[in-house]
Formats: sequence, structure tokens, C-alpha cells
Amino acid sequence: MNFAETFEKNSYLILKKIVPDETISMIAGYCNFIKKEKSSQAKAYEHDTEYKKSIQVYGDKLSESLLLQLQPMLEKTLERQLIPTYSLIRIYSKGDELYRHKDRDACEISCTMTINYDGEKLWPICIESNQQELKINLDRGDFMVYKGREVLHWRNKFETGEYWVQIFLHFVDANGPFAKLKYDGREGLAVQTRPKRKTVFFSNPLSLFTRKQKM
Repeated sequence: MNFAETFEKNSYLILKKIVPDETISMIAGYCNFIKKEKSSQAKAYEHDTEYKKSIQVYGDKLSESLLLQLQPMLEKTLERQLIPTYSLIRIYSKGDELYRHKDRDACEISCTMTINYDGEKLWPICIESNQQELKINLDRGDFMVYKGREVLHWRNKFETGEYWVQIFLHFVDANGPFAKLKYDGREGLAVQTRPKRKTVFFSNPLSLFTRKQKM
């Protein structure tokens, strides 16, 4: 079974060390500047109320460049043509928790990559695949591709360090029903005006009742 077949069967795929260590170190340094500047309350550096103390940057020029750089590799791996929608840098803080959820349509093909952290233990991302709950550990430079709008995914409370840096890259299938969501409805990439969005969160692992919706 090749990568594309594994992805179709399980709705996720793990790719190790996709980006060179030197590049990851550079991105980590860049994100450290963002973390230090969080007190400035710059418009692009939003404190997301869903994640308590975390900060995030939507459509950053660096992460949007990574979105384009990794697109050919992903297309070859998944054996499908992709259209980029948006990227997101998120810096979690101790005590943050990612609620169990599915993503919006612009995240048809989603990627999450660990950039940096300060703890001794990895903080797993949890997913539901083929009716099984899995904990996936991603070290620096490791990459998980998953069907964001189909697969439930979440993280339990972060208690193993003070910060954790993650980059998200999102695409849609160029031949699928969401191709119209190119650039997430923006004029182009690296435009930091966010469209209205809707993400459904679920109350607990045994329930599909809506916890809240983000617009």
C-alpha cells in the first residue's frame, strides 16, 4: 500500500522530517520573535479565546511560503492536485487544550507540523481513525496530513512545558467540491484579513453534541 492509498484508508498520514533541521531552526527563531511580541497586541497576533493564552498568526508570509513550498511534495505523495487555502502559526501555552473538533471546508486536506517546544515530553495530537482513537507524537519537523473536515482531532491539556509551536497548512482538492475556496476566499496568499469561519467543537470523546461554533 503506497502513501496515497494509506491516506485514503486511514484519513491521515505521518511524514517524518519533511523539512530540513536548519529550516525548522530558522522558523523556530522567527516564531520566538512572535512569542516575544505578543504583548504588543499587534493586529496580526491574535489571542485566540478558544486556546486561553495561545497566540496565532493567520496568513503569515513565512508560513504561506511554506504552504507553497510543500505543495508539490504533497501532491506527489497524495496523488492529487491541490489548491492552497491558508496557513496558521499557533503558539500554545501551558494549560491550553484543543477541543475535539472537525475543521471547516477550506481545511479539506490539512497538515500540522511541530516547529518547537520546551518540554522533555512530546504533546500528542489525538485523532479518530477507523473508529479508533489514536495519539500521534510529532517531533520537530514531523508532519501529519489529515482530512481536516472529516476526521475528529484534538489535544488534551498541555502540561509538559511552557510553550509549543505548531504550523498548520491547509489545502483543498483542485478537482473536488471545495476548489472555489482557493486562498480561503482572499485575493491571494499572505493577506491577513480573515474570512468568517465555522469550526464545530464537540463536548467530550463520547458525544457529537456541539460544544460551540466559531464564526
